[in-house]
Amino acid sequence: MLVFGLVAGCAQKVDGTALPIADAPSTSRTSKRPPLPSGGRPPSTSSSRAAPSGVSLDGVVGNWEGTYTCAQGETGLKLQVSQPEGDSAPAIFEFYPVGSNPNAKAGKYRMKVAVSAGGQITFTQVEWIDQPEGYFMVDLVVSGEPKDGTMTGRVLDTSCQNFSVTRK
Repeated sequence: MLVFGLVAGCAQKVDGTALPIADAPSTSRTSKRPPLPSGGRPPSTSSSRAAPSGVSLDGVVGNWEGTYTCAQGETGLKLQVSQPEGDSAPAIFEFYPVGSNPNAKAGKYRMKVAVSAGGQITFTQVEWIDQPEGYFMVDLVVSGEPKDGTMTGRVLDTSCQNFSVTRK
């Protein structure tokens, strides 16, 4: 007896747990991101604009510009955070090449910003506006409110580091 098998994929082990997509239509989330830290779950969010810690979404509304670093290298970052709508605020994450990395691609996607019960500001990916080939969306987390017009935090992806933006 002769048996043939077909294996699809890239022959690389992938760790993590599949998570359901709760807030977006299945056609709008095209992320290929690896699992999030802390057990694969994004930070939980509160149901009000200000968490018990006193952190408020109002402190991040506006235009921010800076950089972040992921597998592609240092990349320009613009965050445009709109007025809160209930317990979250819509935002746009726009990335682009910078002088230290002119080969980075440009693109942008929509995000949802919320405050967790622990006082962290979370930026969660929603849908692509302009996706360059080979790029995926990432989530961001900031501990506390911006200070002196600067917001710094972590990019929640194993291939990434921190980000830093200033108010424009």
